[in-house]
Amino acid sequence: MKNVIIMTAAVIALLTTENCTLASYAYRDVGVASYNRIGAARGANVTIGNGTAPLPSSRHPSRKIICLNGDVIEVQMVAGPPRSTNTITGSQIPRILNSEGGHKCVKFVYISKNVWMIGARCFSEFNSLIAVTFERVSQLTRIEAQAFRKCPSLKSICIPANVESLGFRCFNECTSLGVVTFEPDSRVKEIGDETFHGCSALALVCIPTNVKRLGKGCFIGASSLCDVTFGPNSQVKEIGDETFYGCSALALVCIPTNVKRLGRLCFADCSSLRSICIPENVERLGNRCFIGASSLCDVTFGPNSQVEKIGYETFHGCSALALVCIPTNVKRLGRLCFADCSSLRSICIPENVRLERDVFPAGITVEHYPTEH
Repeated sequence: MKNVIIMTAAVIALLTTENCTLASYAYRDVGVASYNRIGAARGANVTIGNGTAPLPSSRHPSRKIICLNGDVIEVQMVAGPPRSTNTITGSQIPRILNSEGGHKCVKFVYISKNVWMIGARCFSEFNSLIAVTFERVSQLTRIEAQAFRKCPSLKSICIPANVESLGFRCFNECTSLGVVTFEPDSRVKEIGDETFHGCSALALVCIPTNVKRLGKGCFIGASSLCDVTFGPNSQVKEIGDETFYGCSALALVCIPTNVKRLGRLCFADCSSLRSICIPENVERLGNRCFIGASSLCDVTFGPNSQVEKIGYETFHGCSALALVCIPTNVKRLGRLCFADCSSLRSICIPENVRLERDVFPAGITVEHYPTEH
């Protein structure tokens, strides 16, 4: 079996016929803030990085490394035993990656189906990277932290079906990333903290059914994001702190029925959000959850709502909110919960609810209703 790795000024192509990984590796000695390592989970692998000399291959004479001209490296090897490794040193890396800022010329990346992991910071700060293509039936299972961080020219990405997690700041500050799709039957279970932080061109996203958690600040600052949908029978149980913070174009979102917690600042400064329905399984609205959602005029809670606490400043500054009825199970309304809700004229609350300081703006009518015991 053979691995072929081709790198040129315009294209990086990773063509493999055995299970391998793209893992993180720093070019510390050459001053390039990019990372690229290609290794194997099973069988032979090759690492591109600033490391030691190639390991002796006397036990496997059929394995060979060929260094061509300054723009291209072609690596060929016969499958070896588990954990066998060859390393290409910094001096053998082609000029495109070895020189200061050379990685900025790469425009396209093709990743073969047998690559199973893209490691931390692997393509970080590839400024000219436009597109990433995965071979059909990709076996990729993980995209690790900051793998494509600060790729400002990247326009779209389709996540292969076998990927189970997207790491911390995976696509952070990919400012041209407008389209993110997931292959059918996606296995993604978690979208990590700040995964799409600062993706200001991202407009639409559909969260796959198997996702259980949206991480902290997952879409923070995605100012063009206007529509978020969840797959049928969504398994999401938590929408983390600051998940949609600053998504100023977000007008519509339907929270899945399995969600139990809305985190702190979850929809803060979502100034286009007009209505929200809180599913009955939600137990807590985090502090400042909807602060600054100035267009929010309709808040409803599901029947038999399990919400017990609405945190401090949860609806602070929701100036369009005119009417809200607090569910029976709510035991506590946090400080400044409805402060600066200038359109709020009346509110219904359970008779035994605990009110902290300055919960409501001055002049509104507060109606208490009895709760059943």
